[in-house]
Amino acid sequence: MKKTILVAMIILVSVQTLHAAVTIFESDATISASDTYDTVVVKGDDTVVTMTGGTVNKVITMDDSAFNMSGGDVTLFAAYDTSDPNIIGGNIIQQLGLYMQSSANISGNTTISYLLPYDSSVVNVSGNAAITNCWLRNNCIVNISGGVFQEQILGIGNVRVNLSGGIINASINIYSEFLPKPKFNIIGTGLEAKPYGGIYGVGEVTGFWNDGTPFTIGLGESYPQIVLYDGTVPPDCAFQPDSDLTGDCVVNVADLAKMAGDWLDDGRQ
Repeated sequence: MKKTILVAMIILVSVQTLHAAVTIFESDATISASDTYDTVVVKGDDTVVTMTGGTVNKVITMDDSAFNMSGGDVTLFAAYDTSDPNIIGGNIIQQLGLYMQSSANISGNTTISYLLPYDSSVVNVSGNAAITNCWLRNNCIVNISGGVFQEQILGIGNVRVNLSGGIINASINIYSEFLPKPKFNIIGTGLEAKPYGGIYGVGEVTGFWNDGTPFTIGLGESYPQIVLYDGTVPPDCAFQPDSDLTGDCVVNVADLAKMAGDWLDDGRQ
């Protein structure tokens, strides 16, 4: 009898621990400085969770919910469906992953180790956000008008990065074996692209952001994918044709003129 009771108690404790490890919010809630959670799941089209402090090991957002973070620490963050993380403070220690058309606004004094936008997600980065690595793929868009990028911005497949500000200490790279290739649009004034040399030895773009701040961006292996725009924001082009040589999202006589101007040029010489 004692053994039976002991086993039952162990099973009961295990079940209670499992339930306590996952907290599901289906209505508005606040996570504050004194709170500690293992896994937080936010679901429901109108649910808004605000995090001003505290510690969460993993955050999962679903449906059309919103998660507003201004403080605290999150180890792993995964946003699904059309949920919207708004990160203006705090730390995401390992990664922020965006999937299934979710969108995120990242600004303020926040730090993120890995920003991973996938699956047609959209990310806007501004303010003083500090991001170590940004790896993106599968039709997503990243708009960068501020923040600091420290190590690498990596694009795979049909993705776009629109750069119009910020401090880019990272190199820009692509995986060239994947088609269609990413497009990196740089918006500023006095822009100059050099295919070789520079701070990373392969190439760089120099110029000024629209507010007059000078910049130098190392291109890694991405020189052919860079499109320069003189002070203007490029058109919205989710699926840019491969033959669009001018970067206006339309294949027309301007692209033919650009090709004709390079006719018989031999890059091997």
